[in-house]
Amino acid sequence: MKRSVAWILMLMGTGLVNAAPARPRYDPPPRATPGTPLSLAGTYWFGKCYADNFWIIFEEQGTINWGYGQLDAKKAGSTGTWRLEGNKVYFEFNRKTLEFQGTTDGQIIQGLTFNNSGSRYVTTLKLTPRPK
Repeated sequence: MKRSVAWILMLMGTGLVNAAPARPRYDPPPRATPGTPLSLAGTYWFGKCYADNFWIIFEEQGTINWGYGQLDAKKAGSTGTWRLEGNKVYFEFNRKTLEFQGTTDGQIIQGLTFNNSGSRYVTTLKLTPRPK
C-alpha cells in the first residue's frame, strides 16, 4: 500500500512539473525612455511666416529677434516673446499684433500665424545655421 501511494504521488508530481500553464506569463513591454527635450534657445529659423524670407532667432531669455530678408541685427525687431511646451511652440511680437501657434520636431516649425485684424497665415520655418 505504501508503495502504491508513493507511486501515485510520484506520478502526480511529475505531471505537475510538466504541466503547461493555463496562459502565458505576462511580461510588460519595456518602458519608453524619454528623448532629449527640445530647446529653441539660441537657434535661428528661416522660412515663410506672414512674409517670404522671414527669419527668427529664439533668444535664451525667452525673447525673439525677427525680420525678413537678410539677417541684420540692426533692423531686427526684438519686441516679442516665445515659449516651448513639449513640441508646441508659441511666439508673439509687437505686443501680440502677430501671434504664432504650432509644433516643431526640432528641425521644422509649422503652424498658423494670425494677427489682430483677423488674417491667418500658414507658417513653415526651418532650422538653419545662423549667418555670420
